[in-house]
Amino acid sequence: MRATLAQQKVVTMQRILDHVIVWVTLIAIGMGIWITFDNIPFASEIVVYQGWCPTAKTQAGVCQTGEESGNPITYKASQETQSVVYWFNNQAPSRMTNCAVRDAKNWSCNQGEEYSTAMVDGKLSEINKLGVMYYQVPKYRWYWLWLHTKTF
Repeated sequence: MRATLAQQKVVTMQRILDHVIVWVTLIAIGMGIWITFDNIPFASEIVVYQGWCPTAKTQAGVCQTGEESGNPITYKASQETQSVVYWFNNQAPSRMTNCAVRDAKNWSCNQGEEYSTAMVDGKLSEINKLGVMYYQVPKYRWYWLWLHTKTF
């Protein structure tokens, strides 16, 4: 009788361990998918994750002082109004007008002679007389930079 009770405890512990392994695996797969894919294919909003270099990059494109994470920006393009609304984390949204909008991933806005913003196939590009300080990075790279950014 004592051996069967011990066997039942072992079987119960094995089942619990099996369930824990399955859940940990499912959570790891879900996190991997979430980190890997930047945007949902049919969403009307696009999140652009940004990196930046505090000093000028070398001609080879290397940031010698270490890249840092910038604030993610969410863009929502409207075909009806031919405008794009964008916002940072907890800040009030702003609207760009004078835009040509095909869909959420393809639009351009001319904000004057000195500045224009465009998105082509989900990739953001900015034209600015002052130069581009921030640049788009994949979501997983942004989290890597965010973890390594010095915050004081």
